Parts: sequence; C-alpha cells; structure tokens
Amino acid sequence: MENLQVFHALLLHWRSKGTSKCKVSKRDGVANRTSQTQGGVTTSCTLDNDDELAATSGGFSNSYGYNANGEQTSRTLSGTSYTLSYDYEGQMTSIGGASFACDAVYGRGVVFLLRT
Repeated sequence: MENLQVFHALLLHWRSKGTSKCKVSKRDGVANRTSQTQGGVTTSCTLDNDDELAATSGGFSNSYGYNANGEQTSRTLSGTSYTLSYDYEGQMTSIGGASFACDAVYGRGVVFLLRT
C-alpha cells in the first residue's frame, strides 16, 4: 500500500502544478484526512467502511475503487478514469487511462513509472 500512496502523491503533485504549495489538512480522531485546503480551495474526503478514500468533493471531485485486498484498482480524477493492476505480492504493476499506460518498476526503494 505504501508504494501506491507514493504514486498517488506523485499524481496529485502533477495535477496541482501551478497552485499554491501550502496545504492545511483536517483529520478525524483516528488520523484519517477529512478535508484539505490548498490555495484557498477546500476538498472534502469521504472514506469507506475500511477507512479507504472513496471520494473527494469540492476542489477536486474524484472517486476510488478497491479490491478485496484493499488495493486501489480504479480512480476517476476530474472525470478521467484510470485502472491500476497489481502482481501476486500486491505491488502495483501498471496504471492506465484513456490516453496512456504506464508500467511500474521497483528498484532501490523507488517506484519508476515507464510509459508504454
């Protein structure tokens, strides 16, 4: 799951180019993020019964889907859908969307995304 979180952080960074880097996050009693304000825009977070991010609304309107192992298998970011695939060890192997596909390669503790 950690590798997926790293990728998600990279994707969010890519999507937020040109906006303020200052972020304020609000969390609930068990440290789940409930909202985030960046550049004056607040995005609210909705969690599923397993405390996985299910959707965001406000600044970013996104949704997320998971398999039985808790691995994120789909995401829709501002209307664009992506599919994520994993190997038998639970490491992400690829992510694809309408106009691109990437393979994930692991090495030296870093995830490399290779456009295919």
